[in-house]
Amino acid sequence: MPGAKYTTHTTRMPNTTTFQPGDRVRHPARPEWGEGRVESAHHATAHGKPGQRLVVTFANHGRVTLNTAIVAIAPANGAAPTTPAAAGGWLGSLGDACPVAQLAALPEACADPLATLAQRLSATMDLYRFAHTPRGMLDWAVAATGLSDPMSRFTREQLEQAFGRFELDRESHLKQLLFDAWRKGDDDALAAIKHHRQPDAVAAAQRVIRSLR
Repeated sequence: MPGAKYTTHTTRMPNTTTFQPGDRVRHPARPEWGEGRVESAHHATAHGKPGQRLVVTFANHGRVTLNTAIVAIAPANGAAPTTPAAAGGWLGSLGDACPVAQLAALPEACADPLATLAQRLSATMDLYRFAHTPRGMLDWAVAATGLSDPMSRFTREQLEQAFGRFELDRESHLKQLLFDAWRKGDDDALAAIKHHRQPDAVAAAQRVIRSLR
C-alpha cells in the first residue's frame, strides 16, 4: 500500500448518508482505491449544501479529505467482495467464464447514448488515470472487476492481455469521440479537454485534434 496522502478530491454528486469514525466506505468514482476507513467526520457545507468533512484512509490510496456535500461516498459492506456484481466494478455482468475481450470493455458511461458528447469525452479521458505500469494495471483491474484482489480470479497473463486491449480500445474510442466533436463543431466538448485533470488524457486528445486539422 502506498504511503498515506492528504489530498482533497471532489465529484459532482452529493451524498446524504451520515458517517461516523470507524465506518467502512467506498468511493464509487474511484473503485480502485478499495475500501476506506473513516478516520474523522465533522459537519460541513459546500456551495450552500450540508454535508460532512471526512478524512478517510483507503486501502489502495492512503488518506484523503473530502466533503460529502459534493463527493459521492457509499458505505461498504465490511466484507471483501467476491464477485464483480457484488463489488460494483464496471464489469458487474461478468459470468464465471470471462473472455479477455469482455474483461477489457470500457465503462458504460463512455458510450452512454443519453449522455452529452462532453460527458462521454470526460468519462473516456478519465480512464487515462490507469497508466501502463504494474500499479496502473492493478488499479484498472480492481476498478473494472470490483474485486479487491483480481489475481485471485485472473492470471497475470490474462490481466496483461486484457489491459493491452483496454488501452487500444480507450485510444480508439477517444479518437472517435473527438472526431464527432470536431465534425459537429461541439465547442463545449472541445473546450473542456484542456481543463481535464488527467495530463496523459489531455496529451492524447491534443495529438488527435492536431491530426484532424
